[in-house]
Amino acid sequence: MGVRILGSAFEPNVTVGETLTVALWWEVEDRTLLSSASDERFFVHIASGKHAPQVAQEDGIGYANWRWVGGDSVISWFSVNIPSTTTPGEYLIRVGLYDLTTMERARFLDDQGQPETDTLIFGPVHIEGPR
Repeated sequence: MGVRILGSAFEPNVTVGETLTVALWWEVEDRTLLSSASDERFFVHIASGKHAPQVAQEDGIGYANWRWVGGDSVISWFSVNIPSTTTPGEYLIRVGLYDLTTMERARFLDDQGQPETDTLIFGPVHIEGPR
């Protein structure tokens, strides 16, 4: 996968039943690494740990992959609804990219341009109880 995540932004606190907005800055590193028939989507999971089940999720791309060109820098915004049943506490934001057709996850590139991991972790974000 020829995509590199450059950064993220999000509010550090959110209340159950509200929406957490997550911005991802990313770059198309090498379009030739992507299949012309692929249909990539980002996933944004909110979870209590790196391998814990997600309590909330939003998928999307924000920029049609057939338009991607090597060197493109993109900001994608994701609105993640935090269910009112979520237990208040500290959570992580897990981000990944997958092919909607095959459900296969892509690996992000490291600083040397080599495939590294299929999930990046950001956070923490504090989910507060209802007001």
